[in-house]
Amino acid sequence: MMNRMVKIISALPLAASLVACGENADDIAEYIYINGNIITINDLQPSAEALAIKDGIILAVGDNEQVLASQGSTTEIIDLEGITVVPGFIDAHSHFAGVAAIDQLIRLLEKLNSMIGGRDHRTVMIHG
Repeated sequence: MMNRMVKIISALPLAASLVACGENADDIAEYIYINGNIITINDLQPSAEALAIKDGIILAVGDNEQVLASQGSTTEIIDLEGITVVPGFIDAHSHFAGVAAIDQLIRLLEKLNSMIGGRDHRTVMIHG
């Protein structure tokens, strides 16, 4: 009887930690974005309020309550405060000459801005 009691008592901390955690690592988000206007580009759910991310992959999309179900003890919650989130697009077809021209234009504008100092830059006209 004593041996059985020792086994039960020694198993209690493990059982308690499993119940306390209650987290399945596969379902726990690293980041949860709440209170947003999330554009999904999904006809069945065109927008959402919250988004959960794990390992760079979308884990859940829905309202705050639904998505917060993916929260774990280490999940970072980010309040979007109504900010709109749109899907990211990766352009694998850039024209590098155009990118270089834009870079030169930015440098020129920065130089002009430094030349006019404290003056209102909207008054500067460029003739070509």
